[in-house]
Order: sequence, then structure tokens, then C-alpha cells
Amino acid sequence: MRTQNQENRFKKFADFLIQNGGFVMSALIFTIGCRLTSLQNSSTTRLLAEGQQIRTSAATYDRRAVKDRNQLVSAIDTTTQDLYVHSVLCKKDLSVLSKDLSIILGIPEDRILEKIQSAPTGVVLQHQITIEQAKKLVDLLEDGIELVARPRRQYPYRGSLADVTGYVDMDHIGQAGIELTYDTFLFCDGPNLSWWGDGRGRMLGKKFYEPLILKQEEDLYLTIDATLNQTIAESLEEAQRKFQAKRVGAIVMDVDTGAILAMASAPTYDPNEYHNFSFERFRCWLTHDLVEPGSTFKPVNVAIALEAHAVTPTDRIEDSGRITVGTEEILNVGVSKQIPTIPTKPSYLTPSEILQRSSNVGMVKMMQKLSPAEYYAWLQRLQLGGNMVNVDFPNMHMDSILKSKEEFCNYPIEPAVASFGQGLSMTALKLIQLHAALANGGYLVTPHIVNTTLPTLNDNIHKQVQQENYSDTLYFGHVPIPSREGGWINTANVPMHAKRYERVFSPQTTRAVLNMLDAVVLDRTATGHKSFLPGYAIGGKTGTAEKASPSGGYHDNLVVTSFVGFYPSRTPKYVTLVMIDEPGAQYGFASNTAAQLTQLIFSNLTYLLREEPTYPQMSTSEWIPSFLDIWKPNDQDSKQKFKNIQRHRRRCRTSTKTLNRDRRLRQKHSGNRKLTKEFAHQAVKDLNDQSNEK
Repeated sequence: MRTQNQENRFKKFADFLIQNGGFVMSALIFTIGCRLTSLQNSSTTRLLAEGQQIRTSAATYDRRAVKDRNQLVSAIDTTTQDLYVHSVLCKKDLSVLSKDLSIILGIPEDRILEKIQSAPTGVVLQHQITIEQAKKLVDLLEDGIELVARPRRQYPYRGSLADVTGYVDMDHIGQAGIELTYDTFLFCDGPNLSWWGDGRGRMLGKKFYEPLILKQEEDLYLTIDATLNQTIAESLEEAQRKFQAKRVGAIVMDVDTGAILAMASAPTYDPNEYHNFSFERFRCWLTHDLVEPGSTFKPVNVAIALEAHAVTPTDRIEDSGRITVGTEEILNVGVSKQIPTIPTKPSYLTPSEILQRSSNVGMVKMMQKLSPAEYYAWLQRLQLGGNMVNVDFPNMHMDSILKSKEEFCNYPIEPAVASFGQGLSMTALKLIQLHAALANGGYLVTPHIVNTTLPTLNDNIHKQVQQENYSDTLYFGHVPIPSREGGWINTANVPMHAKRYERVFSPQTTRAVLNMLDAVVLDRTATGHKSFLPGYAIGGKTGTAEKASPSGGYHDNLVVTSFVGFYPSRTPKYVTLVMIDEPGAQYGFASNTAAQLTQLIFSNLTYLLREEPTYPQMSTSEWIPSFLDIWKPNDQDSKQKFKNIQRHRRRCRTSTKTLNRDRRLRQKHSGNRKLTKEFAHQAVKDLNDQSNEK
């Protein structure tokens, strides 16, 4: 119960408010206004409010594009859509909806119905539907059908570049090739997007006052020539069918920089539809599988013997066709295991003739002039038995296998079989690296397929690289020797991860070996003469290696044929390697498989890269009519051969040997211009064999 004093105080306060009400209300409003102004100007309060209103979302960027050396797109992202079905929202009967979707997607109706009924919402019916299918689905106007946009990786060159590019999976993560090696770089990661939202999370607008951040558009540039690579890939597919081989592969590399211009194999896979192929197709066997090189390793051994001063180019080595090392007998190709009753007269061959005939016995005796320890040290100097560092190929654990020094030196058979490329294994990539050292003056270069990364918004992409005028002051005889010391080789455009050079041979040694390999192709009795390309100087070496058996020893009928080619043969710019794994029984030698395929590859290479013929063209005044100019064939087959030869002579040049032969034939038959049909056919056949016309 209130006391009298409390009631009096309350009455006095009420009378004061009645008398001064306007003043009190004004003071109250002023105080509240000051407080609100203080809150508005407070940075802490402002940040707190923004934190409650600003929403962030993860930004989605396309994966960076991959382009070849000519800026042709080899891999790029496009936008596709995935189809989701939420059956709980569908108004149509599910059986009717399944029938409509079956017509659009081409999927059986019962399968669609089963999938839709598996969950009430969030059922992924199909990934990456086509644009036409998406339009038809929108025209259905059916609730519960959702199209979600997502990026899709496209590979325009399909299987021809699959060994290089690899592929990405459904999560857009690289699984093979450079998509795996450079997955971190190709994946574009940028800042999140900020936007204004209300209390319910609905978007009210973008947050504009932050600095605008643009994604730097960079592409991955390759050393590959996609057009050349596609042409070679088509040739490999045809060769696989023709030679009935398990698989076929080829590599083209710049000898000075290690840049790979083409790398393809058959059979291959389509990275756009990778899920339709077996897993073993995704492994590039040219860079990962170890094979015994066979006779293609003989030029490397000859270079070792020359560099170690064990032999000279003019030395003659006895070759009797067979030799016994320890308890094993080594034979040349074509020599019977049965010892003849009448001893055959041995041949005495120079190193060049040993390579031309691909003599195993000659190579064994040549390398026996080195001690096993010295020979083994040379193999180690060539970095055999280790990893190839700083390359662009994923999961390369070992590029070659070399037996232990104790085993190699204590068992005479080991250096003997290594002299002709057996008993040691390496990848095709390692083998072509060793031959590039023979072609560039003795340097081990780093094979690579990634050139550099260039910003696509930068003007320097379109600048033409001016070729330097290299010095020609360094000569060996009359032929200039490529040399980095002499300024011949421009390595300015070689990426940093590939700038690793080590000299292993002298220029004099490599020049001598290149002259020998030139004779392997030019000599019609040599093993590599079928790689001869009229008008262009090509050197090379064949190789036929028996395949090792998992149970020990070698298979009886399984071989790997190969051919290493150089162009131009005297001052090489390119080196090629062709490997044919397990060809058919009738194609068991490299001379009738890999050599022919190399000729076709060099034909495409010289045409696409616009290489001028090596030999000078004959002028009109110097042209001497041959018997083909006198006699005109009648039958259709001879007419076509006649046209091919005439076309070749107009486009390229005629060698001195051919002209001299034509002169003799012209003088011989100058009095009888009407040649017999049999003689004319034989003449066409002879000239066709020499020029290697198809």
C-alpha cells in the first residue's frame, strides 16, 4: 500500500510532465537520433551489417585450353548440361514421363522408369546431353525436370592426340597425358563471387564496390604440330592393319631442342568418349613401356667405340657370320645354326658396312675392343638405368634398365648381347633421345611436349619469331657442324624445364656415324634402303629385337621391329622413331615394315613443314631426255608409272646416277627409238625400284 509521500511525489511528477511535455519529447527524440547517427558512422557496425547481408558463391571457370605450336586448339572446355529428375515434383504419371524421355534420350523406357523410381529427388538421368535434346526437354514443360549446366572437355583431334593430351574425368580432373601432368595449372582457380542477399538468402544484386578481378586467360602451348600428328596417326592405323601388328607407334623430335613435333600410336582411344575404351589404352606405351631396342642401338655403340678410340671409321673387322661367347653362340641374321661342312670365307667389314648389313658378329667384335668396365661406364654416361628428369609425361618411373656392374663385367655374354641391343631395355622416348645426341653434335637433350605458357590477351602471341643468322664458322670438312658453342642452335624458345644439355659425344664422332647411317639408306643392298625418299637425304637404321619372355629367355616368333631416321642426313633437323610391336609372321623384319612406314612419315613431314628438297633441282637446259621421254607406254599400269616418275622429276631432282644411266641408255638406243615392250617394262620397273615409287 502506497504511503502518502509516494503519492505526493507521483502527482508532482505527473504535473511536471503535463506542463513540460513538449520539451521532454524533444529531448528524447534528440537522444535517440544521436545514437542512431553514431551507429551509422561506426565502421564496426557497418562491417557487421555487410557480413549479415553479403553472400559468397564459388566461382566456376573453364579449364585452360591446350594449343599446338601453330595455336590450333587441341583441348578446350565447352558448356553442356546434365539431366536431373525430381519425381516428387512431377505432375505426369511416371510411366508416361518415362516414355517421353525415352523418345528424346534414346534410352529404354523401363530403364528410365526404374531409375526415376529409385529416389524421390536428385536422380541423375544422363550426363552431357546434346543441345537438341536439351531443347526438346525444355519444350516438355514438365515440372521435376532440371537441366544443370556444367563444363565439358572437348578434344577436336580425338584419338590422334590422345597419347599427348590424355583426358579428364566427369569431375573435370586430369587422368592421363598432360591433362594429368599439368592438372594444377590447367585448373583455373579464381576469387569467389560476392552478392547482396536478404534475410531469406535471395539475391538482391552484385557487390560492385570491390576491385574488379579478371581471370588471367592463359593457355598451355605444346611443341606438337597437330596436323602432322594427325597425319602420322592415320598412317599408323593403316600400318597396324597391314602388318597385322599388336600396336604401332611413332615419335618425331627436333634434334637440337628435344621438342617433340609428333607422338602417336595405334590402337588409340577417343578422349571425348574415354569410357568406351579399356584402361590399358590410356597408357602411352612409347613413354612408359620398356623394350629391347635391338639393332637400332648399334649406331650408339659405334659412337661409343669411336669416341673411346677403340676403332676408327676405316678399320676392318672380321665377320665370319657366327661367334661363340662363353657357352652361347651368336649368329648373324640369315645364318643357319648348323655349322657348314665347308667353312665359309669370312668378310672384313668397316663400321659403316657393319651398320649397312646390321651384322651382329661385327658389333660383338667391335665392342670387345673395349673392356666390359669401360663399356659399362659409357652406358652409365648415357644415363641408362635411371629416370629421365624434367619431362612432361606423367608417371614415368623408369626410362631404362641396365644390369648391375658386377653381372655386366663378370659374364662376357652381357656386353656381347648389349652390342646389338639385347639384354638392356629402354623406352622409345629414351632411345630417340640417344639418337638425337648423334644428330645434334653429341648433346643429350630433354624430350618435352610443353613449349611455354603464353597469355592469350597479350599481343606478343602473334609476333613472328625472327630466325637468327647463325654463324657458319665451324666446319668439319665441308659440312658445318651444329654446335651450341658456335651459335648454330637457338634455344631461346626452349622452356626452362627442358634446358638441360650434356655433351656425351664429340662432333667428329657424330659426323662419322651420320655418314654411316646415310649409307644404310642409300645403299640398295643395305637394310634401310626402303626408307629412301627421292629428293631428300635421309639416314637411319633398322632394328629387329626378339621380345623377352616373362618366364625367361625370348619368344620364338614375337619381335619388335623399329627404324630410327634422320632428316637431313648430313645436318639433321628431325629424328624419327617408328616401333611395330609383334607384327605378323610375314612381316618379321624392320626392313619391310618400319622402314617403309618411316618413308611415309618423312614424306608427310617434308610436305607439311614445307621442307625444300635436299638435292638441287636440274634446270631445263641441263635436262637430258631419258628413254621414258622417247617411249610412251600403252597399257594403263605402265602409263600410271610413267606419269608418277615424270611428276616426281618435275617436283624434285634427278640424281647424278640416274642421269648417267639415262645417258647410257639414250646412247645405246639412239638408233632404235622404237623400243620393245618387254624392254620398256623392265626399264620402268628398274627406275621404279630405284626411286621407290609406290
